[in-house]
Amino acid sequence: MADESTAKASQAASKPEIDKSATETKTQPTETETKSAADKETKPAAKTETQPAAKATKSSAKAAKSAAKTEGKAPSKKKAKEPEKTFAQVIEEDVIPSTINMFEERGVNDLRMTLNGTTLSGKFDSGKREFDIYFSDESLTSTKSITYTTDGIPASTVESFMIDERKAPAALVVLYIIQRMYAQQWL
Repeated sequence: MADESTAKASQAASKPEIDKSATETKTQPTETETKSAADKETKPAAKTETQPAAKATKSSAKAAKSAAKTEGKAPSKKKAKEPEKTFAQVIEEDVIPSTINMFEERGVNDLRMTLNGTTLSGKFDSGKREFDIYFSDESLTSTKSITYTTDGIPASTVESFMIDERKAPAALVVLYIIQRMYAQQWL
C-alpha cells in the first residue's frame, strides 16, 4: 500500500496543476496588489516631502558653519592688487635677474644685461657675443625683434621675436631668450 500511495503522489507531481483563477479574467485587484499600489503612492510623496527639508538643513548647516568662522574674526578684506609694475621695473626686477640665473645654470657666468629705453641688450663670453631685443613700445606685449652678433661685428639680421604670444609674462620672455641662444648654439 505504501507503494500505491507513493505512486499516486509521483503521478500527481508529474501532472501540471491548472490554476483556474489565472485563466479567469480579473476584475478585482488582489489584496497584495492593493497594498503595493498604496505603498507606491505614499513612498514618492514621502520622498518629496523630506528632500526639500534635507536641502534646507544642509544649507542652514553651511550658513551656521560660515557664521561660526566669521564670528571670531574680523571681516576679511580682499587682497588689494599690487600696483602694476612699469615696463622698466619688470625688465630690471624680473627679466634681467632671471635671465642671468638661467645663463649661470648653463655655465655662462659673465652675462651682462642692460635696458636702454625699449632695447634690452646682453653681452657674454667676454663681450664676444651680443644680442639686443627691441620692444616697439614700453610693454612686454608689444611687437618685439632680436638681433645678435659675434666679435663686435654690426648685426646684419633683424628677426621677429615672440610673434605668436599674446601674453608675455617675464618668465616667458626669459624662456624665449634662452631658446634663441640655444638656436644660435651659444649655450
